[in-house]
Amino acid sequence: MGSVVSGGGTELVVVPTFHSFTWLPGLGGEPVNLADPGAALALYRSQFLLVRAAGNVVAGRYLRYMGVQAYEEFGRYQECLDLAQELVADADPMCEPLWRATALALSAQASLHGGLARAGAGVAR
Repeated sequence: MGSVVSGGGTELVVVPTFHSFTWLPGLGGEPVNLADPGAALALYRSQFLLVRAAGNVVAGRYLRYMGVQAYEEFGRYQECLDLAQELVADADPMCEPLWRATALALSAQASLHGGLARAGAGVAR
């Protein structure tokens, strides 16, 4: 099920419901179904540096978010925590409290699941 939004003209566009592995344009404009964590991780690895170099902060954050979710699915909690910490550092707490809260929650979750000693470090910031 999805939401119906205005497409800027007289047509309606159906937007799929958002979840952690949603649709994102892949290379060449082809959509990549990110229900597969392997595809999500491959997309993060292949496009993050390019997106960051282009200055697209929003897409870069979303790609990092997908990377965190994918690493967690694979049980790679240290990489998950490292990437979540990058998200924490990237989000301005005054201007972007939702992104910061999301990043802190992801940090805590990765620490908890991974049993990592730095469990409180990410949340304490």
